[in-house]
Amino acid sequence: MASDERLIVREGTPPATADGKSLGCVMLVSSGQDAEVKWFDFKTTYLPPAPITRVEWEVETMDVVIPAETANWLVKKGYARPMKASEARAFNNSLEKEVKPKETAT
Repeated sequence: MASDERLIVREGTPPATADGKSLGCVMLVSSGQDAEVKWFDFKTTYLPPAPITRVEWEVETMDVVIPAETANWLVKKGYARPMKASEARAFNNSLEKEVKPKETAT
């Protein structure tokens, strides 16, 4: 699922979390979905016993924030692309909208 960490946009590098361990990507494919999430299942190698890795994201978007190693592999294979700066800003804005507490009259 999408991370709840903000992405930092720096010139010349893909948007990443503050620690640099996760990158923001836009998935280009999915292998399934249900009412709430889409996902992509893949194996990084076909040698047995290769585990299946699943990346999940919210059904109304294709945005993911995933570990850099996984992100780089998906981009290299053409299953995802790095987020553009504008997409990373929109991702950050969506986090702020989700977190804002509702004001109530007292």
